Amino acid sequence: MKTRQGFVSNSSSSSFILALPKHLKSVEDVKSVLFPQKYYPDDIVYDFYEPEQYTVDEVAQCIFNALSCKDKDAIGEFAGVPGSIYDVVSGMMGKSPAFDDINDVKAIDEYYEKIQDVESTISNVVCDQFVKLHPNCYFYVGEFADDTHMESTIEHGRIFDNVPHIKISNH
Repeated sequence: MKTRQGFVSNSSSSSFILALPKHLKSVEDVKSVLFPQKYYPDDIVYDFYEPEQYTVDEVAQCIFNALSCKDKDAIGEFAGVPGSIYDVVSGMMGKSPAFDDINDVKAIDEYYEKIQDVESTISNVVCDQFVKLHPNCYFYVGEFADDTHMESTIEHGRIFDNVPHIKISNH
């Protein structure tokens, strides 16, 4: 059975898969794709939680540093399954053996392995459809956490709403 060891924090992170119309070679490319002038006329991005603000250049640099381009066939490995799907799949599986006997490690492990198999199948279907919907795009992946104000703004601030994307909550 898997148990968490060490420090546990209350921070969150989200992984993103982006379908972009061009290959990102520079921060300027990130700005042109994610920050169209009509949405950011003053070149300012406002913090999601705090009364702070960042320039579009600062946020674009952070995003550029965090993203990596992936082959279309590899994004399914990255995607995992959005957190809400876990609730659906575990509900489909029925009562967890942990409720019957918390010491039956084998039964608990088998239960969670079945959940992971179903989640993997769903994830692959979602990613396959995402690629099919955007056949001429470049696919990028990145992860942003709310342990800094800027990354929190990127994670929660709807920065990627201008482009097709999948958000996977890693809370």
